[in-house]
Amino acid sequence: MSSTVANASAQHEARSDEWKKVRATAAGRAKVIEGEDFVKRLPGHDNETYKQFKNRGYFLNATARSIEGLVGLLFRKAPQAQYPDALATYAEDLTRTGQSAAKTAEQVAEEIITAGCVGILIDHPETAEGDTLAQREAQGVRPYARLYAAESILGWKETTIGAERVLSQVRLKEAVELDDEKDEFKTARVERVRVLDLDGGAYRVRIFERVKNKGGDIDWVQLDADRFPQIAGQRLNRIPFRFVSQRGAEASMPKPPLLDLADVNCAHFNDSCLYQWGIMWTANPTPCFVNLDMQEGETVALGSSGGLNFREGGNAFFLEFGGQGLGTIRQAMEDKRRDMAVMGARMLMEDRRQVEAAETAQIHRAGENSILAAIAFSISEAMEWALELVGRWAGISAGPISFAVNKDFMPAAIDGPTLTALMQAWQGGGISSRDLFDCLQRGELIREDKTYEDHEEELDSEPVRVPDVDPLSANDASRGI
Repeated sequence: MSSTVANASAQHEARSDEWKKVRATAAGRAKVIEGEDFVKRLPGHDNETYKQFKNRGYFLNATARSIEGLVGLLFRKAPQAQYPDALATYAEDLTRTGQSAAKTAEQVAEEIITAGCVGILIDHPETAEGDTLAQREAQGVRPYARLYAAESILGWKETTIGAERVLSQVRLKEAVELDDEKDEFKTARVERVRVLDLDGGAYRVRIFERVKNKGGDIDWVQLDADRFPQIAGQRLNRIPFRFVSQRGAEASMPKPPLLDLADVNCAHFNDSCLYQWGIMWTANPTPCFVNLDMQEGETVALGSSGGLNFREGGNAFFLEFGGQGLGTIRQAMEDKRRDMAVMGARMLMEDRRQVEAAETAQIHRAGENSILAAIAFSISEAMEWALELVGRWAGISAGPISFAVNKDFMPAAIDGPTLTALMQAWQGGGISSRDLFDCLQRGELIREDKTYEDHEEELDSEPVRVPDVDPLSANDASRGI
């Protein structure tokens, strides 16, 4: 029994509010106006007025659009993977929920861009003692990958073994849905903490469940006995868990890449609430009357259908808003919209009247591309690690395993003059056939999954192309013209 197993580490606590803000802005308007964390209450607003104030705001979801756009750049081209044929079944359903390795990599990318990091655990369900690999496969018992969002990684410890820095303990928060014993149509949500550590140098798994004791206090009780997973009859000497972030496999929780964008996104929404609230009070002119002569029960009729009687010095006019306050708020919103575009939501920028030069576009996106390149490299390494460990746990003999996430984020289309120049350079012996193939593939004129050898084989198998001959020119040539 432990009362501290679910306590969050200092790093986790430091990032908690940041994750909450990015998640909320990415989720959209309904999540942003929930509670009082992201929209400031104006002085004098009671709960009902504050609710109306929030509901009038227009939410421009730059955060979600940026996440979708950046993930889209990473997976503009499908990841290139190579592994033994025996591993294909596992790669096509890496999570045991029907999600392939490629889809898992995409989910990892979204988590890194949103929260800054994600965890991958390779697990294997327990089996009866002495079960063979074939028996396990027949029962559907197989190794698989599980993803843990940053919020679920409560804490960790590291130690040094030889010259290697390794994880010695990881605590992961989980929630499971259990059937209600009294009602077949109900389920109960149960909170658990999975503790992974090295006990005497061997990988150990313990599960703790949240329960209420007789006094009504919360206790965390360990379920079942300690478990020591094995591969080929041998206990593991490393925890099969890996952090994945822009920093690679470093055990840390870096700042969410889009936190600054989320900050401005919330500020923009606050300005929008102020602007819409101001419009509600000032957009419609208010009729005013001075020394209006009215009898008890009489009403005012506006327009040409009736007249108004005034006492001496009387007057009538419309009170209209004439200050610059709303214009200032509107300009502030526009400034923040542009800031969001610079911070990552480039699709929010207005279309340029002239086409931006390719070199200029590359310079503008250099910083963005460098972050994406680091994320792509980190995901590629993590997926290779996951596939290798799943294969080893499944008893698949070693073979070449590679997984490469796209690093070509901006299309590099080849125009006519460039293509002509490339062909002339090849024909003149200035570049090799392989160089020409690589240029055409980068320019997306040749499929990305085609190898140079396959391309050459296809060319050799095609019939020889004879250029068309103009009959008139042929006759002229026969006459010596």
